[in-house]
Amino acid sequence: MAYYLGIDGGGTKTACMLVDAHGSIVSKKVGPSISHRQFSIEHVVNTIRDIALQCCNDASIDLQSLDGVCIGQPAFGEFPEQDKLIFEEVIQLFNRVHITNDVEVGWAGALACEPGINVVAGTGSIIYGRDESGKSLRSGGWSKTFSDEGSGYWLGMRGMALFAKQSDGRAPKGPLYDIVRGHYSLKEDFDFLTIADSEILPYPDQVAAFQRLLAKAGKDGDTTAQPLYIEAARELSDGAKAVRKGLDFIQSPVSVSYTGGVFGVGDLILKPLKEFIHDAGMELVAPLFDPTEGAVLLAANEFNTDHFNQICDAWESQSTK
Repeated sequence: MAYYLGIDGGGTKTACMLVDAHGSIVSKKVGPSISHRQFSIEHVVNTIRDIALQCCNDASIDLQSLDGVCIGQPAFGEFPEQDKLIFEEVIQLFNRVHITNDVEVGWAGALACEPGINVVAGTGSIIYGRDESGKSLRSGGWSKTFSDEGSGYWLGMRGMALFAKQSDGRAPKGPLYDIVRGHYSLKEDFDFLTIADSEILPYPDQVAAFQRLLAKAGKDGDTTAQPLYIEAARELSDGAKAVRKGLDFIQSPVSVSYTGGVFGVGDLILKPLKEFIHDAGMELVAPLFDPTEGAVLLAANEFNTDHFNQICDAWESQSTK
């Protein structure tokens, strides 16, 4: 039996999946982040090895027996020296391995490796597309501090600013005000300063998590929170338009899909995003598979297209049942 391993590395965790050539999922594991912007190369390589071994042990095979491996790593391709060092270490672990930026595995899962664009909005944001010729392009994703528009971090920062405005009268008090006070058990509004400085701002994932409070407020009818999601959708659609402009798509309209935790808020962002994408002459489509499954598909597509087709057919058949 042939086996394919997919690894999707995020900023806070890494997901791994082992699948056989028929599309049956043999094992799933979760481990720490493999971002070399946050951790040492030794940590990255050790984490990749350990999580891969855990999956392979479930199938009683070794790492060298894998027929294909794809690793989607945060920031891969942005720091050539570190990329080279990681690749040199990883090729010692596997016979057949493809390492890429994690945005590519998101695209591969959302669109099953078909031409189109995928919008990612999790803690950070980035947009990636590939046309029929195989040419690819990305937009956004520069840095959470000055870019990553439409991301959870971006929304979290604006949500905290909105709470301050609702508190001091620059914006009308809406559901967000009471939601934040209740969530953090604030006795005084200015107590939020201490919490923000010590518990939220030092941790990007906690800034992004604040977005959930903003989303609850928006769903509860907060008219000052809702426009932030419209603005986020506009920013993300602008990224998709930039990618489409830089590629040579044959199909019309171009398919645009989406992945990432921000889209868990549903219509609050998906409805305006769909409108902006449609107005730009593109079509918003629901993602077919998740990024970890996308890594598996890229592994199979890279090393055995027959197995790639088998896995796709099996998964698509399961999703229609």
